[in-house]
Amino acid sequence: MLVTVNREDFQTAVARLQGPLTDKNVGHVGMKTEGNRLILTASDKILTIICEINSNTIRQGIVFLPGKLLTDVVRELPVGDVSLESNESAVIVTAGEKSHFTMKLPQIKNLAWPVIDRPTQLSTAIVSAERFKYMIEQVLFTIATDSPHPYGGVGYLHKPSSQLVRLVGTDGFRLSYCEVNLDNLPEDFLKSGLCLSKRALLELQKICSEGFETVSLSISEDQKTFITEVPGYFVFHRLIKVNYPNYQGVIPTAPAQTISLPRASLQSMARRVLLAADKSKALNLNFEPERLTLASHTAGESEGKETLGIDDYNGPSCNLSLNGRYLHDIVSSTGSAQLLICFNTPDQPVMLAPAVEPIACKSKHVLVPMKETH
Repeated sequence: MLVTVNREDFQTAVARLQGPLTDKNVGHVGMKTEGNRLILTASDKILTIICEINSNTIRQGIVFLPGKLLTDVVRELPVGDVSLESNESAVIVTAGEKSHFTMKLPQIKNLAWPVIDRPTQLSTAIVSAERFKYMIEQVLFTIATDSPHPYGGVGYLHKPSSQLVRLVGTDGFRLSYCEVNLDNLPEDFLKSGLCLSKRALLELQKICSEGFETVSLSISEDQKTFITEVPGYFVFHRLIKVNYPNYQGVIPTAPAQTISLPRASLQSMARRVLLAADKSKALNLNFEPERLTLASHTAGESEGKETLGIDDYNGPSCNLSLNGRYLHDIVSSTGSAQLLICFNTPDQPVMLAPAVEPIACKSKHVLVPMKETH
């Protein structure tokens, strides 16, 4: 192999491959030429990522390099085009305009280029990258990487109606969902719901954050492969079957009280008051006519308390005990200036929602109350 590539294109491509190159996995990056294109790939048992960039190809070839070493080198390349030249045992990386940088990287032998079994029967939708990114941001924090429950480590993607796509996440103590209205969704797209791992959602979020207007989502007919793609960038995710619980049963349907709170004030107040909380992160929200008091304490002498005036509440006194960390996650996920909090009695789930959201997007967050503290 002997090729020259643009430094920025090469850095972008290698950065896109990081999902399968985890610390626990001795990962490698494959590179091969096809005409004047350089194709890069990284893969593990769940994710396969492929990136293509333009190249000036002088000699065709296929090589495999240590993933972490290549990533570290590419990140520090000096300004200027990059040359990649392979011999029997190594790849010589050369770069620099005003300086001359050279690095010899050892090849990994006895590897075959992965055969990507791209399903022929696909259900595909072209969706708004901006809306899908927002949807993931509103749910991702509820999905754990090490949940004791299978459903706690995945997001549930499904269609509540013909033009709505909804993503749900729950760990059993909190639940978040966000739905987006996507015009011209094919009827056969997402015929049944599917579960996406946190890794898959992070990759999807990454693609949607690169400035593309739309992103292509495809599901294989057997519901075993989920494919995300934009020009020159493909992610294949192997789906795992998970029986997702009936989440709609915990969503309050007719809250007695709905109050609008300034998000920034609530966020800073909770952060200060929680300094006095113990490991449970219990945070009491005491609603009284025209005011809200946040309080926390430990078994010792520490106690925090702060009061906020609220003009639109004239109902009965009500004390809600919530997990302060979970509340902080919700408050931090939204850019809305006002946050709506909806509740009935202290022992029933509390619902929160941004007062203002992007066009065609709607999200809700549900917290199960903790045992009341005093």
